[in-house]
Amino acid sequence: MTIHVALISGKGGSNKSTLCKCLHKTLRQNDINVWGDDNDPQQHFMNYLNKNAIEPNQKDVMIYDTLGAWTSVNRDFIKALQNHQHVIIIPVGESDDGCNDEYLEAIKMLERIKELDGVFNVYVLYSSLHHAAKRPTKDDETFNKLGAKVINTFIPRLNKYKYQKILKDKKLNEVLKEVGVL
Repeated sequence: MTIHVALISGKGGSNKSTLCKCLHKTLRQNDINVWGDDNDPQQHFMNYLNKNAIEPNQKDVMIYDTLGAWTSVNRDFIKALQNHQHVIIIPVGESDDGCNDEYLEAIKMLERIKELDGVFNVYVLYSSLHHAAKRPTKDDETFNKLGAKVINTFIPRLNKYKYQKILKDKKLNEVLKEVGVL
């Protein structure tokens, strides 16, 4: 049975496309048959797939990059996921200048998913943190009350530490294990 992994956020710039590419690479390194789809008009993830991957006949995992906005397409897509084995990941990064934009957007997305009255397997993933940082824990209870599990592993700033491949690969493997994909 195919596991469907969707990265969803109510805003752009939350590293959804980058995380999709990195999760795809990590799954391939683990000999998992993986493919993806891209609902984001910018098509960064699909461009990556078309250039760097071969679509397998049998798909163990499908990764979905979504539009960074709450649209009827995203709503209908999320509703359809509950009929399949799935994982929804909401990436949350550090907010700039003491603003809580990333946190507030994650809360809004969790509230929207909760309003769909379905059974969803939702996780919050902290990403784009400094590689020496500790994962924030102050909002775990709020995320849990809205039906999300918080992934213990966080992803460092992938673009700034791209040469630290071992750290990145280790973190991505840990995330995939925590959500039950590996």
